[in-house]
Amino acid sequence: HKQWDGNGLAQGYGGWVRDNHFDFGRQEYGPGASCVDTNQPFQVSVAFPVNADGHLRAMDMTLSQNGKDCQIQYSMDRYPADEHFELLSQALRAGMTPVVSYWKATDMLWLDGPGLGDGPCREDTVQCGTSPQFYGFSIEDAA
Repeated sequence: HKQWDGNGLAQGYGGWVRDNHFDFGRQEYGPGASCVDTNQPFQVSVAFPVNADGHLRAMDMTLSQNGKDCQIQYSMDRYPADEHFELLSQALRAGMTPVVSYWKATDMLWLDGPGLGDGPCREDTVQCGTSPQFYGFSIEDAA
């Protein structure tokens, strides 16, 4: 997160962040949902497609789950703070380390609260699952 980034840009559902794109909701993603039931393991795939000049043109994410006949896909193909993804393209070329974070706080409703996107949380209970598991990581050069 850089100073030129402002509030950033988000996609998905929930929260109060301005410029969110609410591409799916609790019916498709969350506990007991039809496409990705977050009570069960699910897969996350992220791709960084580039144009003919090698510059990033989007960040594509797919959420899927074994046994489900639908998946959640979205593409972040615009970013006002870095209009042609020049800065992010430079950062990706320089090398990055994937980071996964799992944490809690008492002031997270901006992210997952009812907000404009009708998020799942009505209050911050500061309760997280007791044993999250992250596995099956792989990094590939798709070129």
